[in-house]
Amino acid sequence: SVRDGKFEFKVLGVERGATSKDGGFGTTDTAKGEYFTVKLQVTNIGDDARTLFASNQKLIINGNKYEATSHITDDGWKEDINPGLGSTTTATFDIPPGAVPTAIECHDSAFSGGALLAL
Repeated sequence: SVRDGKFEFKVLGVERGATSKDGGFGTTDTAKGEYFTVKLQVTNIGDDARTLFASNQKLIINGNKYEATSHITDDGWKEDINPGLGSTTTATFDIPPGAVPTAIECHDSAFSGGALLAL
């Protein structure tokens, strides 16, 4: 596991290959390449409630950073986590077919330095 800011992150697994997914509200999202989903355990190690945003997480492929293209959970693009509590969540990325991600750069916020977790 790694820490960035007031969050601790741990990769629980990955899934690849889907080309479409539920976009919410009865819609379907279609990948430009293929979807790659990272399942994370995120724990708030701070003293205040914190919000985890999908858009702050980056997938690393050949040194390039890919932004999350989907919800951080099935309920929306962000998740509030109270102090001392954790959540199992996912971040999904649209990547070139067959690309091999090497790491995910986990961020407490858009302005944090980030911490790398190997995949």
